[in-house]
Order: sequence, then structure tokens, then C-alpha cells
Amino acid sequence: MPRNNPPAPLVTTPLIRLVPQITDPNVVITETVFDYLCQSAITLSPSVLASFIADWQAATLVALEGVLSDLLNVGTITCADLNPGSVPTQQVTGLTAPGSVSAPPLPSVVAGIISKTSALKGQHGRGRNYLPGVPDTFVTSATEANQLNALGITAYNALAAKLKAPITSSGVVWSPVITTRPLPPTLIPQRAVVITGAVTIPLLGTVRRRREGRGI
Repeated sequence: MPRNNPPAPLVTTPLIRLVPQITDPNVVITETVFDYLCQSAITLSPSVLASFIADWQAATLVALEGVLSDLLNVGTITCADLNPGSVPTQQVTGLTAPGSVSAPPLPSVVAGIISKTSALKGQHGRGRNYLPGVPDTFVTSATEANQLNALGITAYNALAAKLKAPITSSGVVWSPVITTRPLPPTLIPQRAVVITGAVTIPLLGTVRRRREGRGI
């Protein structure tokens, strides 16, 4: 039988997407996406997007670095207008933001996973972030090589707490959300739901490969 999941609420205020790019020692670039919904009816502009990048860095970047090997670097952060979809994407490049864990990373296909939930039941109310660059000290190979150990879980939990927290930028509050992918031929997302929980999944996963523009 086809799924009959309740839809997420309609978007009536600006919806944006922040994307950090993580580069490993082999110059393999991976991305993960974080969506935010403005809680006020403001006019989106390039300066608003640029300010959000800076405020997101101040609020969250240290926690992201805390789950990355120091051999990896967050070199670029972009912020895109998902809805209304008319404001040019802003980007900060050339960042020196290496991971803060002094340990080599596991292979680039291996990812830590943060599961995100909301008050909405069904698949439209759930999401995940797959984060590569897992330090090898975050696993205990002798006992369980495919699971985060206590050190790793603590670091990912710290990041998860940041990812479910609203960010104040440009004088307004932006809530982290799970965005419903629009159905073709629509290109602009129309629905999103606010995240109420974010937890670390102890079992490691595999970085998901998506077509360009689909995210990870």
C-alpha cells in the first residue's frame, strides 16, 4: 500500500539552506545540509544570507569541528534561499576551520549520523545528517569497530544539541527544520517542519551519494 504520511506545514516565511563543505586529505569534498525557517515575515536579501553564515559559524562551527579529524577542513560554507527562491546564494570560501580531534579519519565513506525528529509523525517529520570525517579514536576497534564509543557519542551529542537550537540572525529567529522535497515540476520547497529533537545514532553509516543539487 502507498504511504499516507501527513504533510509538513506550508512555508509562509523565508526558508534557507546552509551547506558546509568538508574536505579530506585526498581532497574529497562532502557536504551536509541544514535548513532553517525564519519565524518572522522578513524580506530576504543577500546581506541577510551573509549574516546568517557568520552567525551560524559563531553558534555551531566549533561543535562541527569537534566531530572531525584535524586532517579535515570546513573550507566553504554556502547559504541558499530555498523559498521564495529569488535571492542569490551567498558563499564564504577559503576558511581555515579544521577538525579539532587529533586523530586520523576513518575512510571518507564512513559517516556519523544525527537523527532529527519533529512533532509531525511519518517520514515528513524525520531527517538525518550524515557526517564524514569520523576520527578513528571515536571507535574502539577491538570491541566494536562499527559503532561510536563513549567519546564519539559525547562529541556528536554536543553537535546535535546545536543543530536543534534556533539561531538569531538579522534581528530575527531562525528555527532548524526538516524540509519536504518538492515534487516535480515544482522546484521551490513549499513545506517544512520545525525540529524538536536531534540525537546521535551509535551505529556508523555510509555517506549517501546524491545527484548534484540534492544534498546528502
